[in-house]
Amino acid sequence: MAELELRHLRVVLAVADTGSQTKAAAKLGVSQPALTAQLARIERMLGGRLFIRSPHGAEPTPLGKFIVGRAGTLVADMDDLVGAARQHLAEVTTRPSLRVGTTPLLMLGGFVTELQRKGGYDQISTHDEPSTHDVLGMLAAGLIDVAICERFDDESAQDVAGVRLRTLVFEPMLVAIAEGHPLAARDTIDLADLAGCDWVVPPAHDNPYRRKLQLACQAAGFTPRVRHLTNDTSTASMLVSHGAVSVAAAASKSGNGLVVRPLTGEPMISEILFATRTGDPPAEVVDDLFRAAAAGYLATLDRNPPYLRRWYAEHPDSHAAVELALAPPAQPDAQPDAQPDAAGGSAPPADAAGPQATPGPPGPG
Repeated sequence: MAELELRHLRVVLAVADTGSQTKAAAKLGVSQPALTAQLARIERMLGGRLFIRSPHGAEPTPLGKFIVGRAGTLVADMDDLVGAARQHLAEVTTRPSLRVGTTPLLMLGGFVTELQRKGGYDQISTHDEPSTHDVLGMLAAGLIDVAICERFDDESAQDVAGVRLRTLVFEPMLVAIAEGHPLAARDTIDLADLAGCDWVVPPAHDNPYRRKLQLACQAAGFTPRVRHLTNDTSTASMLVSHGAVSVAAAASKSGNGLVVRPLTGEPMISEILFATRTGDPPAEVVDDLFRAAAAGYLATLDRNPPYLRRWYAEHPDSHAAVELALAPPAQPDAQPDAQPDAAGGSAPPADAAGPQATPGPPGPG
């Protein structure tokens, strides 16, 4: 039997505080359908309805009032405990630790490697979740320090529940098919040619590109025939090797019975986000972390050459943030000090009346 967790209590409190499941979802940084489904699971665990609809919004039932009263105390006590633990850790740790949250992204290894190269952290840990909403929820709750994830179709472009979102890069979404598939010999695949295939996708609440896939297939003249739902990469690969089709990240490699191909016209684009809590850590630390994320992303480009390198070169707007983060700072043109002349006055710089010297390249950052 499932057990009640602290995150469940936060859902109940959010609904009670806002009087609306829609407003509670926005407050917690999750989609309204996801919150509704979670609330239903909580009510099944507790054995009764917690809220009823009324002209005034979501009102707690007698059971709901009882749970809300107890939940507020428990959540406050837990927040105090987490705060005390953080303070204690800060006092006894000579160098800070860094907790990285992420959805399944191929750039994670490069990001961690860059952080280790730069130094400054006593330890670096990672936590992988299939859902962008769950990762951002962990960030907002202080359970992780920085997040790298894909933007969900319904994610607001604005900050979510105290979380600052920054676009790291846009990249095309590819498809994976079996190496024996009739289309495997093509360099690019027209999405319309996959109309008769079965698709493998993550469950709806963990799928950041569900809407993109539906719209792209609709534009190609068909509805994707989704037959398999899984978050497990090995299971998805096995199903693809037996004839199904799956969306693949741009840096995915062909092999083990699968081939990865770009789609004609790049009909689906993924946006990779960099996220921190608003105001925490300080801005200069956030900038350093963003630079490390940019370098970590660049390390993935050679996983799928020459396609990804070519696409990167042909779409400079897609990675403007990466280039800006890694660009060395421009060095100001230095003017030589005036030299005293024989009469004790000041003479102008030697090149003041003549041609200006050509400045050298900017120095390293």
